[in-house]
Amino acid sequence: MAEKEPFVTVVLDCCYSGSIIRHGVTERRGVRGVKYDAAIDAAYPLDLSLARRPTRDIRQLQGWLINPRNDTILAACGPHETSQELLVAHEYRSGPLSPFLLRALKVSDGFLTIQSLYDHLRLKFHVRRPEQNPMCYGRKDVSFFGVLIPGAERKHISALRVGDKIILDAGSAHGICTGDEFAMFPLGPETDNASGVDYEFEVAVNENDEYHILDRRGVAIRSLPAVTSTDASHISKMATILEHLATFKYVEGIENQTPDRTFEQSFTCYLEDSSNNRVDSGQTLSVRHDEPFTLTVINHGSDPTYLTLFDMGPLWQIEDILTGGGEIFKVVAPGQATAHGTDHTGRLDIPLGFEIPEELTMMGYHDCEDAVKVFVTSRASSFVALESSKLPNSATDLTGRSRGRNDYHELSDFLSSLATPNRRPNAELPDEKWITTTFFVRTVKE
Repeated sequence: MAEKEPFVTVVLDCCYSGSIIRHGVTERRGVRGVKYDAAIDAAYPLDLSLARRPTRDIRQLQGWLINPRNDTILAACGPHETSQELLVAHEYRSGPLSPFLLRALKVSDGFLTIQSLYDHLRLKFHVRRPEQNPMCYGRKDVSFFGVLIPGAERKHISALRVGDKIILDAGSAHGICTGDEFAMFPLGPETDNASGVDYEFEVAVNENDEYHILDRRGVAIRSLPAVTSTDASHISKMATILEHLATFKYVEGIENQTPDRTFEQSFTCYLEDSSNNRVDSGQTLSVRHDEPFTLTVINHGSDPTYLTLFDMGPLWQIEDILTGGGEIFKVVAPGQATAHGTDHTGRLDIPLGFEIPEELTMMGYHDCEDAVKVFVTSRASSFVALESSKLPNSATDLTGRSRGRNDYHELSDFLSSLATPNRRPNAELPDEKWITTTFFVRTVKE
């Protein structure tokens, strides 16, 4: 199979199935399917050149899924959780993943990316089986049967109707506020998700008739495509750039205004370089080009903690760091011995590496600064709707508005609505806690 490279989707509807992958940490796992065979590793040696490094400036270093371009794993629960049976049609009992998955595939005719399918399943579990958190590893931009689906790069938020209510797979941590409006679509083909953010910029024209965008300090923002005032479509192109910048700044600024203090104190999170220099949230870590460093999270509580990591890059991209390794989030189980014989240390070390983008080095820059934004939640959650691609180098590659809005004035209305108070969580659902922590990484190429 390794030589023929077929697309393989594995579904595990069983207890502790989230521990199916090997992690690059020294924590012991209690669930493995087949005993280690050295002959297999000898036949297929590890080749790090297979990893698709150029598309992400910051990435998770070596893990088990080196390049999950042809593999996907859907697991019914986390590495520390049991899978509870569900009575199906009053006839037989089954793990919940199987009936949920079959129904979703039937309703969508299979025309659904694995990312969308997983988001739907996770929300279904959240409502029907909140004690379980399904996991997904590997490639997610194809269908369950390995077919590449057009428009898979578009982001959306899953929703589920429960009685007379609609439950969104998002909340204040995602920037959702009371009064926001959404376009609803049936489960099926990917649809565009309009979004905007609240930030102020100043636009000026230099002596070469090129637009410059200044930040709040009045400093020109570098690494933006040059648009001339004589360009026939200069208004549309500048609107695209400004909307992209506004989205970036809004996501960068997301924080819980009323955090749960107990949850806030239940974990420690910091960055550390290869020389053991440590920085905490809000501080800057200086590293050399391609120098490895580590994000460490220690769970002091008695419940699992979930992590989502974003790179807020110098080319104005918002990229999920973990998806490059085939994951959506990390689970930090509490440090304790479990009944089924698995010990959890309560500590997770995530090795990271950063490179100065080639686009910047071609412009003559030898340094850059990124923000590593960490969403820490008490339950599994997907923040895929926050992702955004890099701005192109050339204005000729600006093909239109990045979020598909038809009326430029609607962006202003949307930004105004984000200033309203945060939406309260549904009282009928389990209490969810979240917090964000941001680290800055300055990279220098000598």
